[in-house]
Amino acid sequence: MYECAKNKNGERTMKTFKFVTCIISAGLMLGALAGCNEPKPTETSATSSETTLDVIRFTDEPGSTSPVAVAASDGQVVVSDGPVVDSVDPVVDSGEPVIAPKNSVPTAVETPADNSTISYSAEEQEKANIFISNFAEVGFADFNVENKDINQLLNFVHVHYKINARDKIKYENKGGSSYETFKYEDALNTVGRYFGTGLKEDDLKKLPAPSAGGQGPFYEDGRIWYPTADGESYGRVGIVDSAKNNNDGTITLSFTIYTIDWDTYSNMSASDIKKYYKLTPKKADSDKTLTKSSSGTAKVGVGQSGNYFLMVYNIVK
Repeated sequence: MYECAKNKNGERTMKTFKFVTCIISAGLMLGALAGCNEPKPTETSATSSETTLDVIRFTDEPGSTSPVAVAASDGQVVVSDGPVVDSVDPVVDSGEPVIAPKNSVPTAVETPADNSTISYSAEEQEKANIFISNFAEVGFADFNVENKDINQLLNFVHVHYKINARDKIKYENKGGSSYETFKYEDALNTVGRYFGTGLKEDDLKKLPAPSAGGQGPFYEDGRIWYPTADGESYGRVGIVDSAKNNNDGTITLSFTIYTIDWDTYSNMSASDIKKYYKLTPKKADSDKTLTKSSSGTAKVGVGQSGNYFLMVYNIVK
């Protein structure tokens, strides 16, 4: 029951009254009673607020079942690829590696000191390793989102799907040649998730149509086309050695790329490879099945939910 005599915090207050008269007017009594019976104002949950979108949110966390709308840095709205199986987590059952479930960003990022070194927990180390491994496994080259190259973004999507999301690839025959194709909408979502940027279909329409002897990417009928190719090896993982807060909402990750021993890799399942994502730099360095192949740095943005997206990527041989 709603009480009249409450302070602004909802606490009951006690008032003492000194009666100076024995008779209170009926009008005053009715007025008081009417005030006590006023309907209780509708309460609003303290946790409710206007929904806002991260610059990019990686939402394919294990167990996720519903696509989530997110906004790319250029304002395009995209929808996450859904669970995958999983993108921006480790190679899980159906497989797309994804990264950084919400609330995984270290406290140092939220209350940074200039050039502060971030201390990762075991979980955060794994998430950072998974994120970098998405680029390491495809042999990703130097990149800067400020002067992004559409071909490089599409090449990433193509190989990423071949490794982690084969169900997104449709095989087509045209002019006597075989092609691996995927939808523009899927490419838009994946580029948004991993790079925090958009992909305009008008730009894709400037690409050539599929043709024999070409390398791709090609574009036709709302799909991106590449000549069918098999036999590639993607047995690489990235291990984050250190992370520094740039004090501007970004983090610089220093990492080492390792090649998995061929005999080991050729007998591994998608689930088996997850053990490498859990390695610390020290353990990776001493693992007999791993060989250092290169190192590099990655400047990543951090969304409000704590997920990473790539801004700059540099490899040192």
